[in-house]
Amino acid sequence: MKKGTTPSKKTIPLSVPKAALPGLAAIATFGTHLGALRGILEKQVAELDLAGSADFVAERIGASNSEAEALLQALVGLHSLRRSWDVSAETLFDSITGSLEREASDDWKKKSLDAWRNLKPAIVETLSPDHPLGILEKSVYLTYAHQNTLQGMEIVTDVRPVFDTHGSRILRTMVTHLLMLDYDDGSFPSKRLHLALDSDDIRRLKSLCDRAEIKAACAHSAFSSIGVATEQVGDSKSGD
Repeated sequence: MKKGTTPSKKTIPLSVPKAALPGLAAIATFGTHLGALRGILEKQVAELDLAGSADFVAERIGASNSEAEALLQALVGLHSLRRSWDVSAETLFDSITGSLEREASDDWKKKSLDAWRNLKPAIVETLSPDHPLGILEKSVYLTYAHQNTLQGMEIVTDVRPVFDTHGSRILRTMVTHLLMLDYDDGSFPSKRLHLALDSDDIRRLKSLCDRAEIKAACAHSAFSSIGVATEQVGDSKSGD
């Protein structure tokens, strides 16, 4: 298949896990609101995140916070499947429906399957890549699409004495620093890396961090000024 072409598969070999059924049930239950969901979420696309958006959506569609969060998580999960499988929204919907028909419990089918089937046009539209939830899913993907991601860090100042021949007198001390980085490389458990730093390294690191903050603020201001929603990842104030 040439890059950029629309996949021609009618279905994909997909089996819906039991853990996903409550989220799909939430879509079936609140699916009549999917048409309005885009407009609701577009109002806060710059600050869009699942936790905050669940509260925002819940009060507008008459759902509890947990129901709204299940709805949004399920839809974001479907966006992730559509992108990773490189299939159309319609193909994904048909594949999920086939799995539900084969494997969902009788109770789930009785409560949700007809509603799920009837919502096909709305669900397919909601799974458009340009939908706010599609943008959110891709943003999260790009945020963590790195070989390694930092999980934690600490700097320990290390003082090492130099003793005389007999070890009874300290002649000199050397002060260095130990940068400890906990990082995730996609495996379990996370890894730890220790790096020795001297005072010049500390000053250079501080200067680079200051410069990085200035560059991030500059990029945020430049893109925001032309109407592009811009988030400094990890900065809760970046959406202001």
